[in-house]
Amino acid sequence: MICLTILFHTPEKDEFLRKTYLKRYPGKLEDLTYFGPYFYPNGSLDWKPCLGIAGCSLLMNVSSLTMIFYGIKFYNRINNLVRSTSQSSLHRSLHSQFLMALIVETLVPVFLMHIPAAVAYTACFLNMSSEIAGNIITMTIALYPAVDPLPTIFIISSYRNAVLRFIANRLKQFSCVQKALESMTKAVASEANETGVL
Repeated sequence: MICLTILFHTPEKDEFLRKTYLKRYPGKLEDLTYFGPYFYPNGSLDWKPCLGIAGCSLLMNVSSLTMIFYGIKFYNRINNLVRSTSQSSLHRSLHSQFLMALIVETLVPVFLMHIPAAVAYTACFLNMSSEIAGNIITMTIALYPAVDPLPTIFIISSYRNAVLRFIANRLKQFSCVQKALESMTKAVASEANETGVL
């Protein structure tokens, strides 16, 4: 709703895009769909885009605070559960690995979406924006689906060992890396034996 009502295109934004964007990239303005703030249309600050960015920032902050609140609540509950029940060391190890994976997975959107968007909003507000900032946000948001499962894959030992075994089996085809693979396979096997996870 914020984008449709406050940050959608206006005649001033259309004129700005004709002067800047369309000179570098051929096309018609009618073929573009865009939204965003234009803080200084006449050389002075327009407060309507400020309200739009404040609304977007509020949504980002509510999302961040929700993640922090429930992350702390989940962390405390898991720790209390682990302390109050008698579990094997393997079970405790898996709990701590899952907890660490969830914490890191929570940080991924913070670094790939929230921080770049906050920097871009601040740069726009200070009239220091650049096209590179928009490109960086686009790239980091596009990276998010690929990066999000990686903490789980590499933090949880059974997943990590399965991935390492898969890579080792693929690399066995090359004789130049045979010795490195043997040492890696031994390390994975010894870790699996120590934790009791295959």
